[in-house]
Amino acid sequence: MRNKPHSKIQKIVLHAQSTVPNPTSGTHYLNPSISLEEESEIQLPILRDHEIHVRPVVASVCKSEFLAVSSDLDGKSEFCGPASGWETDRGVILGHESSGIVHGVGNGVSRFKPGDRVTSDSLLPCWDCLTCREGSPNACLNAQLVGFQRDGCFTKSIILPERAATSLSPLIESVGESKGMDLGALAEPLACALHLLDEAKKAHPGLTQLIISGGGPIGAMVGLAARRENIETLIFEPDPARQKNLEALDLAWAHPVQDSANFRSSKLPACRVEIETSGKVDLKEKLRIAPPKATILLFARNSYQPSDVIEPMITKELTLRGVRGHVGFVEAAVHFLAQFPDDVAPLISRRFSGLEEIFNYLAAGHQTGDEMKVIGKI
Repeated sequence: MRNKPHSKIQKIVLHAQSTVPNPTSGTHYLNPSISLEEESEIQLPILRDHEIHVRPVVASVCKSEFLAVSSDLDGKSEFCGPASGWETDRGVILGHESSGIVHGVGNGVSRFKPGDRVTSDSLLPCWDCLTCREGSPNACLNAQLVGFQRDGCFTKSIILPERAATSLSPLIESVGESKGMDLGALAEPLACALHLLDEAKKAHPGLTQLIISGGGPIGAMVGLAARRENIETLIFEPDPARQKNLEALDLAWAHPVQDSANFRSSKLPACRVEIETSGKVDLKEKLRIAPPKATILLFARNSYQPSDVIEPMITKELTLRGVRGHVGFVEAAVHFLAQFPDDVAPLISRRFSGLEEIFNYLAAGHQTGDEMKVIGKI
């Protein structure tokens, strides 16, 4: 089906120079920049089978967006995740956390109709490869990242596979339209946190204690979800502003450098699982102080030397695992938000009233430590 034209659609677009013929990572791009662009009388594309057209209503800003538009000393983007299309004339529309309203559906769509309120996955697996068929879509090597490999939600219109969308009806029925749409924009990061907690429980059945590195939104959400399951947590966070955020959420924290391994073992002596969400971890040090038979789950990307990893992993029989994405957990996130809205609502630290304010925020190029989740009306 073909949707009616829309006029004057604003969008935040990411551009960069490619350093290789077929870029696949943000590190393959130089001098990233964003622009607030406007097009009028846009004819939306024909929806393919099982696709839906969504109009974003509320979007949340993730640190990944800041990393994408930031450069290191060599001019390379600081975003090291999968990326493509930044070098093209049209660039890529940023944004991957949102809630919105369905405006159109393609042939074969059975779960949604125009007017439905939805949130969506930002990781889109192919669902056809062996990894997907074996039940591990978050590890799909053919997956695309919304906002980094295909157009995202910092605009008035986005096309998504039906399978990637999740109804917000339970949440809106619980808290109302306005609050439901605001919280719905946090379903994707919360789903990542629920996935991490699920992997931690699989690693150590009967889990009662959990260490989390990084007190940003993902780390805090893991802590909030763990608390609802009576799992004791300790979050390592060096930033004083984030420490205050954690205190406001009644989540226990400690300083990762000033508090030694002895402090860790005295506070959570039975803990054998650590989740890394900061992206700034000294992995060599973590492996040195980890107890025997521990599991470290890596979520935030960071680099390290393999030679620093091999010896302690063998000696202590450690398990070091990567964890990616949220596919299969968004519906659980929506139900968590519906059941415990006041747990997550305090994470919203700032609100914007339009794309121009979001653009200016991103263009400023930094976040302050006291900011958790920043959302804005589209």
